[in-house]
Amino acid sequence: MGQLLPYDSLLVPFAYFFYFKKDKPDADQRKYLEEFFWRMSLSFRYSSSSESRLAQDIKRIDSILNNERPDYSDIEEARKAIEESYWGCHTSVADYAQELTEDTGNIPSHLEMYIDYERMGRDMELGGDIFTIETGYQEVHIFWSH
Repeated sequence: MGQLLPYDSLLVPFAYFFYFKKDKPDADQRKYLEEFFWRMSLSFRYSSSSESRLAQDIKRIDSILNNERPDYSDIEEARKAIEESYWGCHTSVADYAQELTEDTGNIPSHLEMYIDYERMGRDMELGGDIFTIETGYQEVHIFWSH
């Protein structure tokens, strides 16, 4: 699931929706589900203490089941989290790892060839330090998860 969803807990609201909605969502429901997905993903809502947030999000899914747009007024912190957590668009995760390393310390020139930025970036992503969204060829948006 980690390859499909930024947070495994995000599966719960979608499973709830499809438990009650046996056939495909209609156009409005699909639009609301897509909005729900992006709002929850980009707000880092499930990065910690997800259990307390699931009940609120189940209510949002209930609205979607009723063909109503959910209320997101309580997620103003999402906008702030995005602004504080966004570290820009890079050509790759390795590019970001290299920039971060070079900006935070001096690496002696005789050691530079030993640093594997691809693995470093992958470790940051797999370790949950960063969340990435690829929007196109060599367009990787980096968000800090902490």
